[in-house]
Amino acid sequence: MAVTIDGTGSITGLSVGWPPDNSIVDTDIVSVSTAKLSGTIPLANFPALLSQTICKAGFDWEIIETTTTAVAGKSYLCDTSALAFGLTLPLSATLGDTINILDLAGTFNAYYLTVNRNGHNIQRVADNLCLDNNNTFCTLIYTNVANGWLVIAQTVT
Repeated sequence: MAVTIDGTGSITGLSVGWPPDNSIVDTDIVSVSTAKLSGTIPLANFPALLSQTICKAGFDWEIIETTTTAVAGKSYLCDTSALAFGLTLPLSATLGDTINILDLAGTFNAYYLTVNRNGHNIQRVADNLCLDNNNTFCTLIYTNVANGWLVIAQTVT
């Protein structure tokens, strides 16, 4: 199965469902294509193999331990084992920009990560996003001024 999102926002090949036993395997593929984003991301048995799959997907990872300004297209392994801090979204964003966030130490519940909106909406509202569940992984994609950054994938183990 392939899901295609073209430059007009049309979506083809999408079938929504989740097996009751959570048996998604690494042969299940999601394909995403827009003017700024293309590639394939293999899905693995959630949540056990998530981190292995993400690392194999070719994302540009950076470990952060203090407040950082994110760069579109990068992925952040956020270590909040010592203190809560923030990840500030880029001031300038364009359609299809993505940012991945992973709780590296599994400590977001004790020391949360605040995603600072930097003037953009997050999930269609003018509020920062607080990630406070251990082992969270999420992907943010920039859509437009009204919607801002949307969470398109999130898992918590």
